[in-house]
Amino acid sequence: MNDDEILSAYVGALKDAYETKMRLLDETFRMHSGPKAEAKWGMLAGLLLARQLDPAGYMQYVFDFCCEHLDGFYIPVVTSLKMVERYAARLPEHQKQLAKSVQYQIAHVNDRIGRGESLVDILTDANAPVNAAVRYAMACALQDPALAAEFKPEAKYLLVFEPHLKKLLGAWLPKEML
Repeated sequence: MNDDEILSAYVGALKDAYETKMRLLDETFRMHSGPKAEAKWGMLAGLLLARQLDPAGYMQYVFDFCCEHLDGFYIPVVTSLKMVERYAARLPEHQKQLAKSVQYQIAHVNDRIGRGESLVDILTDANAPVNAAVRYAMACALQDPALAAEFKPEAKYLLVFEPHLKKLLGAWLPKEML
């Protein structure tokens, strides 16, 4: 993905997450549109992208904040630099949790391999608590392009919106995904 495509994906993810949250609050919700709103969404996407922050995670954080402290979920709050800085401040803890999650997923796979299951069977088990990025990385490490192709689209999305996963799984990922 080039920079414009990534920024566009961030804007889309932010709008989708915002719209989903607003529909929970108001069935008659209409998305704010127009040049001013688009400029705010673009600015917010740029801020999140520059800090390598997840748009869906950010929107959940702002939604929770607004529910706890305000009487609404307002665009000026969602797009404020102060809110982005608050979310960024929690990033180190989020990265620790993400690293623990990946470790757990890898341990789960190793445990099942230890019980005699094949890696292919584990990766294709829809009920296994392993996300698409980990499945994709392991399929790449296994050098099974057909299996990796099953997980690539979702893994690509996760790797764009959770950049820390690239660092955690980088040894197994092909260069094109880094």
